[in-house]
Amino acid sequence: MFWRKKTEDRVNIFSLVRVNDRIQLKVYGRAYLSRVEDIRGQELFVGAPVEQNRVRMLPTGREVTVSLFAVHGLQQFSAVVVRMETNRIPLVVLSNFKAIGTVQRREYVRVLQKLPIRYRPLSGPKGGGPWFNGITNDLSGGGVQLTVRHCGLEVGDLLEIELFLPGEEPISAVGQVVRSTQGYFSILSGQTIGIKFTEIDSAERDRIVRYVFKKQSEMLDSRRSFVRVRQRVEVSYRRSNKHSFERGYTLDMSTGGLRLVALSGESFNTGDILDIWIVLSNSTIIGATGEVVWVGNGKETSAQEQQIGIKFTKIDSESRALLADFLSGARTEDNQLDDKAA
Repeated sequence: MFWRKKTEDRVNIFSLVRVNDRIQLKVYGRAYLSRVEDIRGQELFVGAPVEQNRVRMLPTGREVTVSLFAVHGLQQFSAVVVRMETNRIPLVVLSNFKAIGTVQRREYVRVLQKLPIRYRPLSGPKGGGPWFNGITNDLSGGGVQLTVRHCGLEVGDLLEIELFLPGEEPISAVGQVVRSTQGYFSILSGQTIGIKFTEIDSAERDRIVRYVFKKQSEMLDSRRSFVRVRQRVEVSYRRSNKHSFERGYTLDMSTGGLRLVALSGESFNTGDILDIWIVLSNSTIIGATGEVVWVGNGKETSAQEQQIGIKFTKIDSESRALLADFLSGARTEDNQLDDKAA
């Protein structure tokens, strides 16, 4: 036991992790997917945790658990928050890493994903028979769920399985039916079955876990790219075929668009194209072109004021970076106010 602990202590996280690697942060009893943005000396810069589209601020000195995927499981380290930075994207700076060990988890993270799969009974009168095709509903390193037209499978049945990950060789495994749900109209709805892998090569399981981790990280990146912030700033806008600008203000914004209150009283339709100037501060004004994607009224505005949702269709990289910096600061202020209120 003592030898194992000393061996774990000698594991250096900087020999395992690289920039852009996907990791998991665990803090306050919750796990958040993240990514390594930079490595400087003995400090790791990782994306700040996001919860319900809001950045969660971590105090200096807070201990967190960092998990990264290794060949034989999740390699875990304890670390301490040095500081948070909000220059372009919210970052947590971590240091003082100590290896906790490699975790072989019996339960695996599950992700909703449609992937082709084929199967056939492994034993019994139908064993080794023709293959049946299906599509997964979700999958993890421990098994899959799928809806099948070939009804009649029962809990306990063993199946030979081939799972097809995009652009890779098929994964072969043996699985056991552990759940079975039959729809009222079996011909139309089919049978939903849960399969637990009972025989699978460790390298094949690792391929599934890597894929699941990658898909979860991609979903996180997609959400983080357009985190919406409640922020009221002045906006000037005009239809693309007009010369004069009208005034309005935002209710919230992201780097992908904004919710605008139009003060001119004119009506808008989805599909309208607007030239927009956003006043971030007395010295910073950025321009963009956007498309109206929805129109309506809200309780924040009067009946004469129309709300419109605008998706940016053209915004240069410098303007988007300035907007991202502005929103990062606004998120930090919001979280500080929430902490004080709590």
